[in-house]
Amino acid sequence: MSAPAQDEELEPAGPGKLALLRPIVLTSLLRHRWLLLAGLVLGVVFGLFRGLVTANQFRSIGKLYVRPGVREAMSADSVLSGGALVPRTGGSREAVQNVLQALSAPEFFELIVMRLGAGVVLAPYDPAKDEEGGGVSKRIFHSFQSWWFGGSGYNGGALPRVAATVLQNSLVMIPESSASVITFVYTAHTPELAKKVVDGALDAAIEWHRQVFEKLSSQEQLESELAKARGDLAVAETKLRAFRNERDVSDYDTEHKRLVGYIAELDRLVDKLEIEAQSLEAALGAEAEHLAKLAPTRASSGSRAWVDNPEFLALTASRAKLRDDLLASERGEGSADEKRARRVRFEEQIKEIDGRIAKTEPKLQTPPIEEENPVYVRTSEHIAELEVSLRSKSTERDRTRSSRDANRVRLQALEGMATELRAMEEEHAQKRAFADGLAASVSNLRAVQRLEQVKLSNVGVMHLGTMDGVKIAPRRGMLLGMGAVGGLAAAIVLAALLGLLDRRVRLREELTLLGVPDEGAVVSGSGGSGMPWMLPAALAEIRDDIARFWSKLPYERRKTDGLRIGFVPCGEGVSAGRAAAALAIGLAAHGGEKVCYVGTLEGPSWLGQRLGLDHQCGWSEVMRGEFQLADAVVATSVQGLSYLPAGRIGPAVPHPMAGPQFAALLDRLAATHRFVIVELPDVSLRPEGRSVLGVLDGAHVVVLRLVGAKSAVREAIEAVRTAGARLLGGVLQ
Repeated sequence: MSAPAQDEELEPAGPGKLALLRPIVLTSLLRHRWLLLAGLVLGVVFGLFRGLVTANQFRSIGKLYVRPGVREAMSADSVLSGGALVPRTGGSREAVQNVLQALSAPEFFELIVMRLGAGVVLAPYDPAKDEEGGGVSKRIFHSFQSWWFGGSGYNGGALPRVAATVLQNSLVMIPESSASVITFVYTAHTPELAKKVVDGALDAAIEWHRQVFEKLSSQEQLESELAKARGDLAVAETKLRAFRNERDVSDYDTEHKRLVGYIAELDRLVDKLEIEAQSLEAALGAEAEHLAKLAPTRASSGSRAWVDNPEFLALTASRAKLRDDLLASERGEGSADEKRARRVRFEEQIKEIDGRIAKTEPKLQTPPIEEENPVYVRTSEHIAELEVSLRSKSTERDRTRSSRDANRVRLQALEGMATELRAMEEEHAQKRAFADGLAASVSNLRAVQRLEQVKLSNVGVMHLGTMDGVKIAPRRGMLLGMGAVGGLAAAIVLAALLGLLDRRVRLREELTLLGVPDEGAVVSGSGGSGMPWMLPAALAEIRDDIARFWSKLPYERRKTDGLRIGFVPCGEGVSAGRAAAALAIGLAAHGGEKVCYVGTLEGPSWLGQRLGLDHQCGWSEVMRGEFQLADAVVATSVQGLSYLPAGRIGPAVPHPMAGPQFAALLDRLAATHRFVIVELPDVSLRPEGRSVLGVLDGAHVVVLRLVGAKSAVREAIEAVRTAGARLLGGVLQ
């Protein structure tokens, strides 16, 4: 505005974004309370379902004692010197790690399954065998679980490999930090099954530890097989390398792709040359027909004259053309040999033409009566040039065809060897994989042999698995509570998102978030002003709005400059008349200011209807010169408030508001009034309103609650700021 109450930097800071979001979220939660209830119910149902379908869990614990061997018990110095045993720090821990490394092999778990049976590890859950007590509720609960787990598909005939995989993921082996003990922990749906699996795992650990060191005898056989596999691999590599060298194929896929692309490029070049040759032939035929119609000489008068020899000109033109073709050939595609051959041919042709030029006179003496026809000469020269170009194009086309045919033969040969090459590559890959696998096996056996040579640790059962009848999981009450909390939390988040993503404007805080200044954002018709009423009864419905809007307008009373303030509606069907009238009446009645209310739409405005003012004559007639401005301005029953309607605008193009005359009219009103309040149309539907915004000092946006879209508010705010006016506030009515 031209006279703001205070500078921008001195204005109090608005509320934080979190403070603005809080009422929006709370209102959204209240509006979507059915969603919160549904989320709570769904969470409880989900927690109840998880409790029903989760099997009971019982845990069994067993311990395996590890006795360190010679390597762990003796230090390296004592072993080398042959002295007595010297206790070695960390020997027990190293022994435990060695045993854990041996027990981590998949074959160990297969051994457990072989001793227990796959049906024990994969035994289906049978709630009927639980020892939780009786009762109707327990029987119903266990009947549902029996039906649910009855379709698991695991039975005594399940595959041992599947059982070993399940056991490898569920059996836990934990080394104790202060003792040479490994703890085995297993959880199952019955305490008997958990104890049985732990006992079987302890027995299998002792047996597996013994078998590991008995398998060393197979090392020599594996090493011989590894040597044979490496020899076969070397033969396959030599054979494959020789095949590729003989046929000059380093990479089949790359070579094949290159040939296909090059042949396609040659095909396109042949087609292009063929079209150019045909064009040259057509042009040559046309020029020949034209030459046949021309006379070689024409009548002349005067003395003898010297003219250019057409043969000499044709030869020089042909030589220039050949040199251009030579340069184009040097820049073209092809191998070095092909470029060299083309260069030799062009140089021979140029040399031949140079010899002919040397024998040809550049000038000819014409007889006194007859002279050469210049059109005939130019046509002859053009025909000679066309003939040279046609020969060049034909030669290049034939050479390109030859190159294309040669590459096609190469492609056919390459595709013919594809089957044999693929077979050799597959054989090479298989032999390499086999040799790598044998190498890994030999490396593992060598490590095991080194462990055996120094008498690694022994193992024994410290105590068998425990059998505890106390269930450790699931905690169904906690699952029910977590489901309820999770469902409610998800519903709260969804309700908050629905409120934040709502496209309609519902609250005053949403106007602030869209960019309206917080101190200027008001809600029409909310609250009471408590001020005495001194206005006509027709304005009773906006009593509170009058006091509220006037009190929130920032301006300095000492200033005397006229201020122009506009009200912009947001959205189709929204009128800014009521809000504009409330501010105008408040400034006149309560502020004691001289105010002029300007309507921009044909027909009676909200203020005109309430006060019964005439709207037949307005500023449109003033701009057309039919009335004086003083005659069009109507005095109202509110002291200090004048009214200027739009009058009869009609189908005027462009709209009168879009021109400089309307801006000058507002300036005239601002010179005689303290405030000029302008009721504008929707700028998204009536673009002439944007031009009016450019001459206003400030503007308010007006949006209809629960109807107005946020996008319309953003568009109106952007229009105000683009026009250079100050955004004073927004009205949610």
